[in-house]
Amino acid sequence: MNKMEKFCIGEVNEIYERYCSNKWDKHPTESVDTFVAELKTLAKTCNFCDCLRDSLIRDRIVLGIKNEQTTKKLLRMRDLTFNRCIDVRHSEEVAEMQMRSLSNPVDNINQLKSKTKKPQTLRGTLTSQAGKKISCKFCGFEHVLDRKKCPAWGKACKRCKEKNHFAKKC
Repeated sequence: MNKMEKFCIGEVNEIYERYCSNKWDKHPTESVDTFVAELKTLAKTCNFCDCLRDSLIRDRIVLGIKNEQTTKKLLRMRDLTFNRCIDVRHSEEVAEMQMRSLSNPVDNINQLKSKTKKPQTLRGTLTSQAGKKISCKFCGFEHVLDRKKCPAWGKACKRCKEKNHFAKKC
């Protein structure tokens, strides 16, 4: 099997593979799980011994994240293991997401429904009001009365997971 892999894959430049592994940083949109999986994939071709593989990946996790506070927290921990590093990074990632959601203002808490007449829906009115801009009940923006031009068309709501509307209109 080793000979087959060596024939199919060819020679690997160990120095270059280690360079790539050591330069790999976490992207802002990348989750911790994806980052760790990519580091493990890169480590396969680096020819690290089994006793050092997890500790080298742990070091790359600590140094490859862009959040300075988390890096400091991980560096302060004594006897930081690979699994503990991932656990701490997971909790930090969840806390970051929660802080972002807390910083977004919620406009419609305790708001009563208005009795004003809503604008006509998109159904059945394409011919009578073609070219007229409306306040869309699906996305909340003003645009020409055409379903296909609505930014919410074909997208799923983040709150209820149904299609063709945004969460602010849910």
